[in-house]
Amino acid sequence: MNDHQLTTISDISQLYRENHANFERSGVPSRILFFEKSSSNSGAWEDFPTENIDHFKRYFSLEVPTFHLNFKKKSCLVDLNRMIVIDLMARSERSIAWIDEKGRCFFPKRSVDFSCCDHEDCSLSSQMHEDKCLSKINNECCVPDLNEEPLEEK
Repeated sequence: MNDHQLTTISDISQLYRENHANFERSGVPSRILFFEKSSSNSGAWEDFPTENIDHFKRYFSLEVPTFHLNFKKKSCLVDLNRMIVIDLMARSERSIAWIDEKGRCFFPKRSVDFSCCDHEDCSLSSQMHEDKCLSKINNECCVPDLNEEPLEEK
């Protein structure tokens, strides 16, 4: 295995840890979003249908990070640790994000198949990354909790 592969594996591991930390430190979500690509634009964060929100709340409350969900008439697997929803038939993935009941916003470090931000270099700080992502949520205001301490590694 060459150094590039090791760096890539390390990067993937780091992304997983950061996304998992979002699930660990988050409260029950009040709003769930998914990233939708379209041919007319580069994509945007959209709200999950209201009928899916109760499933998310229930599994968050039980601290269950993976569960099945019918989304857009498709059988899907939600993985809150990786911040994705997987279409089991098409084997495609979409990034998910959420805003918890305290108004704190949780976005993946990178979106699946698309970086949600306009920058190519995702070495920006998490706060800068989150701020750029937030500007794409239906022009609504959501203020991240700047006092939130990152989880310490065990």
